[in-house]
Amino acid sequence: MKTPSTPKWILMSILNLTSIPFIFSQITFSNSSSLVPSVIHSGNAITVMDVDGDGLDDIFVLDNSKQAKVFKQKIGGNFVLQNGVSMGGSSAWSMVVGDLTGNGYKDVVGGFNGNATLSKNSGSSFTAATTITGSNYFLQNMNLVDVDNDGDLDLFGCNDVGLSKIWLNDGNGNFTVSNIINFDVTPTDDSGNYGSVWSDFDNDGDLDLYIAKCRQGVNDTNDARRINILFVNNGNGTFTENAAGMV
Repeated sequence: MKTPSTPKWILMSILNLTSIPFIFSQITFSNSSSLVPSVIHSGNAITVMDVDGDGLDDIFVLDNSKQAKVFKQKIGGNFVLQNGVSMGGSSAWSMVVGDLTGNGYKDVVGGFNGNATLSKNSGSSFTAATTITGSNYFLQNMNLVDVDNDGDLDLFGCNDVGLSKIWLNDGNGNFTVSNIINFDVTPTDDSGNYGSVWSDFDNDGDLDLYIAKCRQGVNDTNDARRINILFVNNGNGTFTENAAGMV
């Protein structure tokens, strides 16, 4: 005599009920500021990086927008304050980190209302910050990205008051200004470059550049300094601005 089987709808109901606790579970956060041992006066420039390659993320922040402080993470989640290096400048608006020299350690570029500065990381200390040639403008935002597909990180900097720039890396952390992208694409001064994202939005294997525009004092929404732009990577070392064509 065959034993009656449990209807499928009952089994599905049981499965759904057992999954309810997982559906409604939430991630929670707790205030752990006490793990960071010192109060600092930071501006916008702050980042997380593994300073010495021990596999633990450390906090790198500019105190008063000038003096770099490193909060070194220890096993267990506590942080110990270590002095970094004076990045110079004032009114720091952006900061990026990446291995610019190929030695396995993250270097730091700070962007200011004046100049971008680079400090190289040996793993045990940072070199004195040096000014990146041609960066004497209001750097609102920066990115480290391999623009020319040569295997190292190059630098892009948004210009709040004029044309943005790209610096190509020679593989040793030495930068030279490049015209790989022509940022002079409107009848205006092409200022108001506030935010930037590099992404392969069209899935063709190369990185494209999207810039968010917001020029202070310009209220006309039809002004080009208020209209976002998109530089499409053509895959041959050139870029074409075509935000309107993607709408």
